[in-house]
Amino acid sequence: MHYILDGYNLLFRLINSRNDLELVRNRFISQLDKKAELLKLDITVVFDGRFQDGESTRSHYKNLEIIYSSHGETADELILAELELSPNIRREIVVTSDRDLAWRAKRMQAKTESSEQFYRWLNLRYEKKRLKKPPSKKQKTSPPPVPLSAPPPKDELMDHYLKQFEKRLIEEEKNFVPHKKKATKDEKAIDDFKRWLEIFEEKLHENHDE
Repeated sequence: MHYILDGYNLLFRLINSRNDLELVRNRFISQLDKKAELLKLDITVVFDGRFQDGESTRSHYKNLEIIYSSHGETADELILAELELSPNIRREIVVTSDRDLAWRAKRMQAKTESSEQFYRWLNLRYEKKRLKKPPSKKQKTSPPPVPLSAPPPKDELMDHYLKQFEKRLIEEEKNFVPHKKKATKDEKAIDDFKRWLEIFEEKLHENHDE
């Protein structure tokens, strides 16, 4: 379905003051766009051109089509002109609390809703949809990048060091040149004592055997 909103008719039922009209209108459009986006609604908002100078303008604000009537043309006249151009008028819903406009739209076979009824329905659907909306998934944190020269696992690292150690030990043994060290007096005395002790033990065993 395509909704054609009588813009100021709806806006002036939400607010009682016309002060800062441009600011209020922009906020109204922004809030309406947010709801239309979530609910996937096809909406055209028509504003009366008597509040601005110049020709009729047609533009888009994100998900909304925004039309301003030309100076001297009413929003009612523009809405009825849009209905005449519609390829399927039975799919058009005119949102207005202007009884005359609603009556004329119905005579053209379009559907109508009052501004209050539409806005109440819009807010209820929006709140239900917003509460049912699943929470956004947390972005998965990517694992830290692996260094280009990452060290091997613990077991492989131990094997690596053992092989290096064995290799170094073999090289040292090949290059080892034994050299005689002169025994000190104490070391010579200990050797003599060990030699005489062995002779004594041998003699002791011989006597025991006899």
